[in-house]
Amino acid sequence: MKYFKKIRGLAKQLCFAEWDLDFTCLSQRSHFCAVSILALHSNFVKNEGNIQNLFHKTQILQLLQQANFEVVKQLTVDATFLQDGQWEKDYANSIRAGFIKVPNMIQTLITGYYELMNTSNGKGNSLNSFVVCAK
Repeated sequence: MKYFKKIRGLAKQLCFAEWDLDFTCLSQRSHFCAVSILALHSNFVKNEGNIQNLFHKTQILQLLQQANFEVVKQLTVDATFLQDGQWEKDYANSIRAGFIKVPNMIQTLITGYYELMNTSNGKGNSLNSFVVCAK
């Protein structure tokens, strides 16, 4: 919230794009699990990973509204063809051992995500992206 308020004072317009967690087909599930794993990793294991947090688009819309931005455009962009889903899945698998020191409840959750991610049928597709433009 503080970040968006600071941006509000500096910018007349903000365009925001992020992975859309509302995956639309089962082939995107492995990417959803991978980014979830990477976000949890960033919160429990010190690292410089690319994914530090995940936000659902409704959270971003709320934060923009609270910072007095007016949303002027929203859209979903087909990003299923991108290689990010596979890259992030591979990276998530490479850091699995890093979760050994996290609380048991998180280990249980992570194990579930790993099972879902690695048992997805066929080639996984990347998540779509949501884009929000606000003034």
